[in-house]
Amino acid sequence: MLGPAGIVAVLDWECAHLGPALEEFGWLCMRSWRYGQVDKPVGGMGQRAELYAAYEANGGAPVDDDAVRWWEVFATLRWAVINMMQVDGHTSGVRRSLPFACCGRNTAMIEYDMLMMIDGRYR
Repeated sequence: MLGPAGIVAVLDWECAHLGPALEEFGWLCMRSWRYGQVDKPVGGMGQRAELYAAYEANGGAPVDDDAVRWWEVFATLRWAVINMMQVDGHTSGVRRSLPFACCGRNTAMIEYDMLMMIDGRYR
């Protein structure tokens, strides 16, 4: 979260790191976060052009849509790995929970999403 003085809070602290801004765009636009609103690629809330324009209007560098696409594929792969780690925690008995058990199914859906993105069938 940003305020007038800069960063005031980090919501997803477990994955927080320094990196390129477009990596965050890729994560936000990942199909898994659309929750059925597939026609709204920005977290199920809006369109890419609106996000890019708002970012640029508030001092961000021009957004390269191809770079965002690359980061979106990367984010999808990263999300698949995170899900595999979570299901492994459940099946190994380290952290048994129904949500972590469900991550095994998520992995197959995420893999499908990534293959469709690479093939160009959807964004």
